[in-house]
Order: sequence, then C-alpha cells, then structure tokens
Amino acid sequence: MPVFLLVLFAMFAEFWLLVAIAKQIGVFATLGATLVTAVIGLALVRRQGLETLARAQSKSLQGQSPAKEMVTGLAIFFAGVFLFVPGFISDTVGFALLIPGVRGLLGKRLFAPIIGAGKGQFQFYQRTNGQNRTFEGEYERFDTESSEKDKKNQNILP
Repeated sequence: MPVFLLVLFAMFAEFWLLVAIAKQIGVFATLGATLVTAVIGLALVRRQGLETLARAQSKSLQGQSPAKEMVTGLAIFFAGVFLFVPGFISDTVGFALLIPGVRGLLGKRLFAPIIGAGKGQFQFYQRTNGQNRTFEGEYERFDTESSEKDKKNQNILP
C-alpha cells in the first residue's frame, strides 16, 4: 500500500508541475520541453548502456566479475524508465541516475549490506567449446573472526 501511495503522489506532483509550467510558458512549449528531455535522455541512456555492456563483456572475457557493471546497467535501465515517463520530476530523477557519481552513491547505499555480508574471493571462468559457452564461478569465504552463532553450530555438528 505505501508503494501505491508513493506512485499516486508522484503522478499528482508530475501533473501539478506540468500544469504550473504550462501556465507560465504555454502548453506547446511545455510539451516540446518534455519531448526534448525525453529524446536527449533516451539517447544518453542508449550510449551509456552500450558502454556499460561493452565493459561487462570485457570483464567477463578477462575472467573478472562484472558486478559493478550489472548494478550500473540496472541504474541506467531505471534512468530510461524515468526519462520515458512524461514530466519534469521524473526527468530530473532519470538524468540524476545517468551521473556516475550518483549511481555510485546509490549502489553503495543499496548494496552495502549485501556486499558486507561475506568477505571472500570470487573467481570467474569462461570456457568455449565450439558454439557453446560455459561460465563457472568459485567463491571462497574468509572469516576473520567466528561469531558466537558459528561457534554454537560447531558444537552441534558431528
């Protein structure tokens, strides 16, 4: 229910701002500005998305994890969604997601609990056999100190 209310509020705010701007500069100028921001934004999304895809493929071929590029690609996808929706508030959010620094801060805030959950080493492999590709990965966890819960579980296990 809170998500529904947030979307409803965002739609109302977008409509109110569009009407307020249309009263100031005119309906056709407002529609033109909305269309121009959408076209420019989607062109930027396309360019940054292709660059991110190329970096992800390059890292994969080098045997490295393309996790950062995947998060970047997800942010660019949402930027495209926000830029496609007509309105100046959503365009502002979409353009903000196209700034690498904003994406980095957002990625750190959203994925810090996941990244900090386990410390370890990840190795990524790719094998090509004719037309078939196989991707394999290994993860080894390094714990610097055992928690009390881990120590209790050690006593239960045979």
